Amino acid sequence: MMLNYDMTKLPGQWRTGSINVVHEPTGNIVREGPELKIVPSLIDGLVTQINRDDQSDSVVSAAMAHLNLAKKTH
Repeated sequence: MMLNYDMTKLPGQWRTGSINVVHEPTGNIVREGPELKIVPSLIDGLVTQINRDDQSDSVVSAAMAHLNLAKKTH
């Protein structure tokens, strides 16, 4: 995904609607993304956390940032 992108999906821009993770075999939604209106504040909080992170290892810091981004629900 990082090396092959689709410009019609507006890479690098805020999403404009809802987003879900779907279990393809069943079509069931297994994860719903946060409401669109709270995404900017969630990202602000993530950036604040990254900037104050005192981890000396940047790989650990990046891994923790990814974990915290992926686990946000609201």
